[in-house]
Amino acid sequence: MFFYYCNSSKRGIHCVIIDEEEGLKHRSSVMPAQEEPAYRVTVFAAYRQIAVRRLSRRRKEKGFNSIVDSKNIRENGMKMKKIKTAVFIPILAITLSITANLRPAVIEGVHFSEEYSAGKRKLNLRGYAVLNYMLVIKAYAGALYMENGTPSSAVLGNTPKILELHYFHNISAADFRKSTAEMIRRNTTEAEFNRIRTGINTLNGLYRPVKPGDRYRAEYIPDRGTTLHLNGKPLGTVAGVDFARAFFSIWIGKNPIDKKFRDRLLGR
Repeated sequence: MFFYYCNSSKRGIHCVIIDEEEGLKHRSSVMPAQEEPAYRVTVFAAYRQIAVRRLSRRRKEKGFNSIVDSKNIRENGMKMKKIKTAVFIPILAITLSITANLRPAVIEGVHFSEEYSAGKRKLNLRGYAVLNYMLVIKAYAGALYMENGTPSSAVLGNTPKILELHYFHNISAADFRKSTAEMIRRNTTEAEFNRIRTGINTLNGLYRPVKPGDRYRAEYIPDRGTTLHLNGKPLGTVAGVDFARAFFSIWIGKNPIDKKFRDRLLGR
């Protein structure tokens, strides 16, 4: 039986994978974690893949023929400490892997449409990119859509927009809910946050867990609100331009998840 667990400390985050039968053990290097709670994030499934590959290599070096299968690994609940997962995707010590906006819109095997219809308006692809952990772990691919002629400086105004994110790992609904509030707090004053608290609670009630290959799409249309879609199916709508401004600020505001990622989405 194979076990793995992850722990966090002031030094960062590390994971351990153990092969009970053969007495092999691999401890990962410590990954840096910032002080802010929203940044203390990891995806266990993704990091586990690295540990599995490394342990498989070590088993081969020791003369064992079997290869570690991630399905044979189970979480040690007594020792594992789960780290929060950021809204739409984890944001631990992100290293960006950016591909230029070349047509067709394909990045890391993920295809994005060139345009979307939002009500009676046509929104065109403005920019897209992929976020990577530790240079090798793909986090998600994202794309932003706006009307042609709309300046990027107006993206948080009362203008239609769509943000689509394609996931490479499992994320729970609870993780989405918790991190949404944290990241919106980063981009609003206390008074602003309180004014849209009802909208945040409404959105948090819409979240569903995602698995690799799933997509969330957030679509804002003036006078209608922000509609959250999962794999093309609308889950619900939150009214208000103030809510939309705060929500989209998570990725394209003054204090986004990552400024370089924001700039690529805006086509800069």
